[in-house]
Amino acid sequence: MLASKLISIEQTNYGTGFQLTHENAEASISQGVIVSSLADAETSDMDFGALSGFDVMPALPNWTGTEVARPTWADPYQAGFTDITLNRYYGALQLAVTEDFDFVLGASFVDYENEGESWGASTSTTEDGSSPYIGFTWEVWEDLNFYGSYSDIYQPQYYLNEDLEPLGSAEGRSYELGVKKRLDNNLLISFAVFRTEQENLYEFIEYGDGDGIDDDDYSDDFNYALYRGVTVDSNGFELEVSGQVSDEWFVQGGFTALTMDDEAGNEARTFIPRRTLKLLADYTPSWEEKLKAGVSLRWQSETYFTTGFGRISQDAYALLGGYVQYSVNEQISVSLNLDNILNEDYLSSVRTEQAFVGSPVNYSLSLHWNY
Repeated sequence: MLASKLISIEQTNYGTGFQLTHENAEASISQGVIVSSLADAETSDMDFGALSGFDVMPALPNWTGTEVARPTWADPYQAGFTDITLNRYYGALQLAVTEDFDFVLGASFVDYENEGESWGASTSTTEDGSSPYIGFTWEVWEDLNFYGSYSDIYQPQYYLNEDLEPLGSAEGRSYELGVKKRLDNNLLISFAVFRTEQENLYEFIEYGDGDGIDDDDYSDDFNYALYRGVTVDSNGFELEVSGQVSDEWFVQGGFTALTMDDEAGNEARTFIPRRTLKLLADYTPSWEEKLKAGVSLRWQSETYFTTGFGRISQDAYALLGGYVQYSVNEQISVSLNLDNILNEDYLSSVRTEQAFVGSPVNYSLSLHWNY
């Protein structure tokens, strides 16, 4: 029996969707959804060649900013461009097998087209693919649910391989099995184990010009970022809690642990932390309803990336943040947001031979006016 009650129709700047729901428990189709996401992006890469500035670099510690003179730059030119169209379509049906057991069936479709060039090498490619999805939910007892899912993975990639050709899409499979329990105080606890198998997943190799020759003068060794496709298997678990623990406090947090190995059993994608912890607590005091405050904590384990020049590593670190918001009236509110309160020194990512230093302690003061 097809669902007959239209609940909502929505439109966003990235797609359209609608949801159908039937309130009769005896219906075989209890819920359905169809969503489309249409995106078009154009970029242009300008190259500013340095004509000077290739002197021997001094040691990094204790820089004052005057040790290296500003280079003389050549006139800029367009070295690359991309025109990407990525359309996604997703549909799902929730099938009520019994009062306590539901199947979820779905599929996503991807239509991807990239017209582009990168420093003389074509990045143009056209791909389309689909990913089926199947899952279930089972309410074993009141407020205790088991769930599981399987889905295919299809992800277009625009990276270049060692032959200066598009790497192609990454494909794979994802499995998840979990349990959710709602406690008497309305706190929701969930635990899940997962496994992901991916083939042709991009992995950075080096910067080069694609000819396989190491030029002594470095004249053309850094034209491209070159990648290869690898097979990666991930296994792990995730624990999450969320809910209103009192009239004044709302908490949300999660801990994730995983392993990632290649086809030879070696560690893969070591720039991804193997353990992460996220905590968020919101406080709304009963003595002042116009005031809100919160604190956040994000911790991750060590990451590293091995290069031809040695290992780039980032030790485990934690970032502490917070906010305070006061509503003057129904239209006006003031908020103060703080990030990296303890001024932790860290690298934001070590996924290539280059790394960016993370933002130091920073804050923003905002005035919001709704009219």
